[in-house]
Amino acid sequence: MAFDLSHFLAEGARQHAALAKRPLPDLLAEAEEIRQRGHGRIVSYSRKVFAPLTHLCRDSCGYCTFAKPPRSVRAPYMSLEEVLAVAESGARAGCKELLFTLGDKPELRYREAADWLEAAGHRDTFGYLRAAAAEVVKRTRLLPHINAGTLRAIAVSSPERSPVTPTVPTMTESGYPDVEALAWHGIFVPARTPWTHPAPYRL
Repeated sequence: MAFDLSHFLAEGARQHAALAKRPLPDLLAEAEEIRQRGHGRIVSYSRKVFAPLTHLCRDSCGYCTFAKPPRSVRAPYMSLEEVLAVAESGARAGCKELLFTLGDKPELRYREAADWLEAAGHRDTFGYLRAAAAEVVKRTRLLPHINAGTLRAIAVSSPERSPVTPTVPTMTESGYPDVEALAWHGIFVPARTPWTHPAPYRL
């Protein structure tokens, strides 16, 4: 079926606006009721081991203690062997997921990062991240969990969750049961572009 992106975004904006008008105590009470109905008093958690794929980042946020300049790291990125070694260590300790942490697109700021990616056969950090996640799925017992700077996966459009990003829900799980696609074409716009901006819909 054809998927109307403008309708999808407009509906999300409508729901957000409706929730914003409701008193906070009412929202909290409703959220508690839904949680109680679905899970009771059970608190779930996932045992994760961290893999800082790269500490380099294109941004310079004064509050950040994660990002480092190239002179402060041994290499721009963890190698696949290092990622897999962390995964195996985590599995032996009882972890179920490997959490990838990384800075945002360091290849746009640092030549060292761009050169490393090129030598490894990847166009950008996200390409290497996906390859590393796929290797974790293929060669270990852990599930990859991706926390990639400003990149946030909202949902996948396939009927089932992707084995490479198993923590990302499907569109059905996100409340859109009629959306399913195995191939799609998308447009990317700058951050904070208003949903009502006409430019994306003219293309």
